[in-house]
Amino acid sequence: MCATLGVALSLRAAYLPPFVFVAHLGQAARQVRAVADSMRSRRARQRRVKGEGSVRQRRDGSWEAAFDLGVGPDGKRRRRYFRGPTEKAALDLRREFEASLARGAPAASARLTVSQWIERWLDGPVAASVAVGQR
Repeated sequence: MCATLGVALSLRAAYLPPFVFVAHLGQAARQVRAVADSMRSRRARQRRVKGEGSVRQRRDGSWEAAFDLGVGPDGKRRRRYFRGPTEKAALDLRREFEASLARGAPAASARLTVSQWIERWLDGPVAASVAVGQR
């Protein structure tokens, strides 16, 4: 029945308006509509709560979960993204991040300017091997 329905969809869709198309197929169209309605109502039950973020499947098949960090000092929306091979893995990464925020970890990523990185590098690994006058 599915193969017949697929052929009928491809042949009839170009020639008939939707109301004629549905009336013409009869029982098969009612079954397709019932499946679509059940999927639509299932998706409505799976809505996320406000502020929880979003989850989507990327083109490469991996899943991406987003966490909203609010508005930055420049007025732009800040978000943090987490990727995983499955939806559950991406959500788990986001939940770990939320837990770290609750423990008091900084939300912003540690982006350094070049001068900040050089100062940190000179004070850290280089300090033991280079004399003070050579810095």
